[in-house]
Parts: sequence; structure tokens; C-alpha cells
Amino acid sequence: MDRAERHKITQRVTLTGAAVNCGLASLQIVFGFIMGFAHMGFDVLHDVIPFNAARSSHLNLLVFWLLSGFMGAAYYIVPEEADRELVSEKLAVVQWAGLVIVGVAAIIGFQFGWWEGRKFLEIPRPLDYLVVVDVLLFIYIVGRTALGAERFTTTGSVLLVGLTAAALLYLPGMITFDSQVIDSYFRWWVVHLWVEGVWELIMGGILSFLLIKLTGVDRELIEKWLYVIIGFTFLSGILGTGHHYYYIGTPEYWLWIGGIFSGLEPLAFHSVGVVGMVLRDRYGVVCRESVRPRSERTTLAGRDYAAGRGLLPGRMVAGRDRRLARGDLTGSRGDAPGAYNFGSVTPSCP
Repeated sequence: MDRAERHKITQRVTLTGAAVNCGLASLQIVFGFIMGFAHMGFDVLHDVIPFNAARSSHLNLLVFWLLSGFMGAAYYIVPEEADRELVSEKLAVVQWAGLVIVGVAAIIGFQFGWWEGRKFLEIPRPLDYLVVVDVLLFIYIVGRTALGAERFTTTGSVLLVGLTAAALLYLPGMITFDSQVIDSYFRWWVVHLWVEGVWELIMGGILSFLLIKLTGVDRELIEKWLYVIIGFTFLSGILGTGHHYYYIGTPEYWLWIGGIFSGLEPLAFHSVGVVGMVLRDRYGVVCRESVRPRSERTTLAGRDYAAGRGLLPGRMVAGRDRRLARGDLTGSRGDAPGAYNFGSVTPSCP
């Protein structure tokens, strides 16, 4: 199967999920408005949608459509990074549809008082088991796709590790304790180490993929910064959990540790985005896709030809021309401008 056909398959799965996720996000906003008006004294829907049911629906819809969105993104990125099609498109659609059905059943159940009563983890226990089965199926699909490929990149590996860790960290939330303190401790393992731990691995993989594809910056440079994100995320995310521990009776210093490291978490993502933009402005699109065979890479001369035929935006060649004028780019033999050995330079192709 060629690249164009594979894109059609992955796009069908991803776009279907994206459309439903937009609907779920909109429904979350609706429940948010219901709570907002209730706080203002306009709780006219109280008999139909009590405040506690609206709040549980609002919080769990956030978790639900984000997880579903990550899965949809993985169904596009993993095949692209592995350079092969999904192991089964039909199985991917079944897995995603199963997750949607479980999520909708949970939201409906909230309106009738069917829940566990634990913030962010309110879904009833029978649906918990269905979520575990569904996520295991998802890990099987993307894992088989990645591990069966001849190549797999750092970006894809980080994304896959993050998705697998997200599935494993859901399990502590299924354990209940008689002590409210111990129960809250493990509940925050799920809630906080999901959001500020493994979810950031997933977001790091997605961000790396987007920067490579949209800026044309060297894959090796972006993926080096991806390692920085991973290290900084785990340092700040794990310690940042401490600002929740303070409220269950731990020493006061955890409030400071948790607050400071929680505030540091966005810096890694912000910095890699800034670095990507700086490298793009400095080097244009002249860089290499290190995981692609040399025979498939496009030369500068080929890009000039494509731009002349109107196949590429002029800005893609303009960035290179600016660097030529500054003398930032030389041929493989150090030739003067105008006499470049273009065959030695290998820009990336999306």
C-alpha cells in the first residue's frame, strides 16, 4: 500500500473521531453553562439536571474527549511514523465506537445517580472494566502497527509509551480503600499523573510530529528537545502532584513543592515550540528527514523545479534564498554561491 492510500485510511479513522470529539467538547461546554447559571441563581433545570450531575458530566466529558482525541491522533501519527498502514482499520473503528458508547452510557448514568462518587473517576465499576478492555484493544492495534514496522521513530516511540502508561495508570483508580486519605492518594495518581505525567508524553509526541511536519526543521533536532520534554515533564509532574497531598494531611511544604513544580510544567512545551520556530526562521526548510531513505529525499534543485511549476509555496524556497544571501549555506565542497552541489543537501518532505 502506497503512502497516499495509507493516508486515506488513517484520515478516515481520525476525522470520524475528530467530528465526534467536537460534539463531546460542545456538550461539556453546555454542562458548564448549566452550572454557571445555577451559581447565578438561575437553576431552572435543577429538577431535570441536578448540579452534582452536571458537574460530574462536565468533568468527565473533559477526560473523555481528550482521551478519545489522543487515540484519534495516534491512529494518524503511528502509521505515519512507522511508514505502514494500521494493522486493522475495522478494528480501530470498533475500538473507537466502543469507547464512545461507554462514555455516553456513563454520562446518561450520571443523570440517574449511577456513579461511584469519586471526583474525576465517577463512572460506575461495570463501565470501568469495559474501559480497560477497550484501551487494551487500542494498545494492541497501535502496538502491532508500530512493532510490525521496519522502522519506528523517537516521536512515535514516545507517543506509544505515553499511551501505554496512560492505560496502566488507570488501574490504580479502580482500587478502593476504606480510608478517605489513602483513597484520595491513589485517586490523584490517576488524575494528576495522567494529566501532568503520561498525558504530557502523548502531547510531546504530537507536538514533535507537528513541528517536524509543519516547520521542516531537522527531525534529529526536534527529537533531541523531545527528550528534554520527557525529563522535565516527569520531574515537574511527579513533584507537582504534591499540591494535592497537602489537602489530605501531608506536611505544609508539599504545598510549596507541588505549586512551584506545577507552574514549571508548561515551560518544556513552550521552549520546544520556540526552538522549532527559531530553527525554522534560521534554516528555512533545508533539512533532512533522517529516517527516510536517501533515494526518497528531495534535493534543493528538485524543490526549485517544483516551486517553478507552482507545486510548492514560494516561501519554502524563499527561506533558502535568504540563507544563500547571508552565506549560511555552502555546497559540499565549500563552493561559492551559485555553484552548489545540491545532491548533498537533503531537505525534509512532509
